[in-house]
Amino acid sequence: GIIEEHMKSKVLFHFLKFPNPYRLLSRIAVYSVDGKKKLKTYNITNSYTRSKTFSLKAIKNKGFRVKVSSYVVVNGKKCYSKWSKTKVVIPQADVKLTRKSKTSVKLSWKKVSNATGYTIYACKNAGSFTSNKKWYKVAKVGKKTTSYTVKKLKTGKYAGFYVIPTVKIGKKSYKADATWYMSMYMSKYY
Repeated sequence: GIIEEHMKSKVLFHFLKFPNPYRLLSRIAVYSVDGKKKLKTYNITNSYTRSKTFSLKAIKNKGFRVKVSSYVVVNGKKCYSKWSKTKVVIPQADVKLTRKSKTSVKLSWKKVSNATGYTIYACKNAGSFTSNKKWYKVAKVGKKTTSYTVKKLKTGKYAGFYVIPTVKIGKKSYKADATWYMSMYMSKYY
């Protein structure tokens, strides 16, 4: 499956499309980010289901671990496959945008648990309907930084932004996947 969106405590999980002649069903197990506590198991009881949205307060601004398996019901009994490998999912920083001048925007976000730093990305053509959006790294900031002003943006265009935290869990570091962004129209009439 693919985690498409992880904002605050809400997650949208998409199942990969594949032929399903045996009407396989699925289950999703969600654990704390350190893997020590099982938070919830979701059973998908409809073989046509292609996504599952769930919300857990325990993962808000922390991340989580997830694994999936499939099963089929034979003579009223569930027969399970092996669990997939566990994937660690780290949330993107929840960004708020504030216009500071004709060509600058201030990004503010809440600290993500266990973050060791944040990488800020921007796009000067975020209003484009094509997939040719040109994202670039603006800056890398430390774990105590929760705001940054992006300058030299173009007026008359939509500017897009996202912030990726780097999180340390035990001895390993993880980064959030870029799954969404915030945008603002840079009007020349500031």
